[in-house]
Amino acid sequence: MAEALLNQSLTGQEEEREADEGRREEERSPDEGRGAREEERQDEGRRGEVERRAVGEERRGTEEERREVHGEARQPGEGRGAGGEEEERRADEGREGVEEERQPDDGRREEEEELEIEDEDDYEEEEEEREAEDREADDEREREEELQLQQQNRGGERLRDVVDGRGALETLGEAPRRMIDREDRMYWAEEHEMSQVARLTGKDWWQCHLGTVKQRMATLHHHSRLYDVVLCFPKYQVEMKAHKLVLAMSSPVLEAMLFGPMSQDADGRPHYLTLAQDLPETFEWLLRYLYRDETKFQGTVQALSVYEAAHKYQIDALARLCSHYLADSVTPDNFPFVFDPAVLHEDAELLNRCYEVAAVQGREVLSCPDLCVLRRPALRALLTLPRLSVDKESYVFRALVQWGWYHLDEGPPPPAKPCPELLPARRRLRAIIDEFLPYVRFLAMDLNEFVNEVEGSQLLSPDECMAVVRALRGIAPAPVLPHFISADATRRRKGLVTVAVLISPPSNEPLTFEYLEILSINLMQNLTVSTAVHLVRLASTGVCSLREGSVVVWDEGGDHVARGVWSGNGCLFRRPVSLAVGRRYSAVLTLKEAWCVLTTTTINVTHKRIVFRGQTQCGGRLRLEYMSGAFLPPPSLQRRLPASVCLIDS
Repeated sequence: MAEALLNQSLTGQEEEREADEGRREEERSPDEGRGAREEERQDEGRRGEVERRAVGEERRGTEEERREVHGEARQPGEGRGAGGEEEERRADEGREGVEEERQPDDGRREEEEELEIEDEDDYEEEEEEREAEDREADDEREREEELQLQQQNRGGERLRDVVDGRGALETLGEAPRRMIDREDRMYWAEEHEMSQVARLTGKDWWQCHLGTVKQRMATLHHHSRLYDVVLCFPKYQVEMKAHKLVLAMSSPVLEAMLFGPMSQDADGRPHYLTLAQDLPETFEWLLRYLYRDETKFQGTVQALSVYEAAHKYQIDALARLCSHYLADSVTPDNFPFVFDPAVLHEDAELLNRCYEVAAVQGREVLSCPDLCVLRRPALRALLTLPRLSVDKESYVFRALVQWGWYHLDEGPPPPAKPCPELLPARRRLRAIIDEFLPYVRFLAMDLNEFVNEVEGSQLLSPDECMAVVRALRGIAPAPVLPHFISADATRRRKGLVTVAVLISPPSNEPLTFEYLEILSINLMQNLTVSTAVHLVRLASTGVCSLREGSVVVWDEGGDHVARGVWSGNGCLFRRPVSLAVGRRYSAVLTLKEAWCVLTTTTINVTHKRIVFRGQTQCGGRLRLEYMSGAFLPPPSLQRRLPASVCLIDS
């Protein structure tokens, strides 16, 4: 009877468990995750184990009651009947079932641990990705803030660049401050207008939001709306969209290419214009100028490229703009690249500026390694410059030989008659430079200079060298000079620069130097001149430093006149500074980590009938290099002389 009751209770519990499972299956959504199902399996395993334990306890309790009723006491190993063996068998099966249930639970537990580890790895990867994105966003925000700060401080930076020193800022007048404020207002107005165009053109009905012609043209260029021509650069595989009307109304050459008799009918389709000889970067800058009126160059190389394009397409206003920029940027290092197109296009303003540089720094110009890029007309114009500033004529000959070696394959063929005096390569080199040899003043050289530079080059025959040596030594009778040497060209070349010593302390008095972290003094204060001169260089033995500084020249009205870079013990201005009669000028030197002799001295010097008066706060020898009078006009480009093929007279 007890066993029947026990079986009924077990059957009822099984039915209830199945019913609960059915309800949970009906309530369970098919979209539930794997975690919920695992939790249910674990709950079922725990409930089964509890039930099995309860069944075992009930069995043991029933057996004890039966024995008490019959008055029997169970001894170990005794009294086992069929019922006892059945109970033991069932208990063993229960224990085996528990063990079997525990083994799947252990496997599931290991799977759960592995899943947890994988989830942790995925979470760490997601965290690293989020941190990387946050860092990128922070970097982008910092760059934007830095750019905004640079734009906001542009006026202050420009002002500091002019004087390069906080102490000197206090000494500025109102005129330079007003000039810088006006430039800043123009810059911010332009930036605001362009940002407004970029903001408005992304909307529908964009035409309604543009209020000025400049905004409309900038929109057409920025978004390439309504384009009807495609500019192709096959060498670089680049295409640009543009508008025929804008190109044609800016250049007569482009008008002829797009609307002239040689243009092709596109039948309503975009017209393709091939520009095989132009650079895409140059034409992109040209389009910004035509559409937006932008005139900012990134450097001399870009300005030279645009200068050539402006002359090619006959945009005269742009050519003048490039000429002004190049005139302010020419130096001995880029002199050949600027001088050659200036001679080609006969640009008087740019030629004047190049002649100034050659008259002041002729030796540096001739020593430039890029001098070989000059074409023949430009080289002839340089060698015929009457005021080419070189202290030795051998520099001219050396530059000519360097140019000839570069153009060795472009010269005429050597003469058919063999010349045993010269090697074949030097015969060809001599044929290339022969037309320029009359511009070299061989008789202005001294004997050692001629022997080392000219005779050592083996470009002159022994007879020619002997004739020049006899002329230099003055041996009678007068020798017959080669055809390329003039007997009148005996004077050395003389530049336009004159040196005036404004302060010269006695040589027996030692100079007392002081070390200063920041030096700001007046090299010249209230300087006046009796005749208009052009200041080229300032130098002083009372200042020395390994750091570069700045020298700013102001006039009596507080207007900025010029600025130069102080290096070593002198400052060479980029362009000669004009000092007018009746005006007072001051030159402020700002330098860091310098040794200086500080003393106030009065300047009152007369040099070649020019009177210099003023004061200086720097001791030591103060030297001023200047050019007096007006600059010489550029010489007319001479007609090319015919090349001489017969090199050596028999």
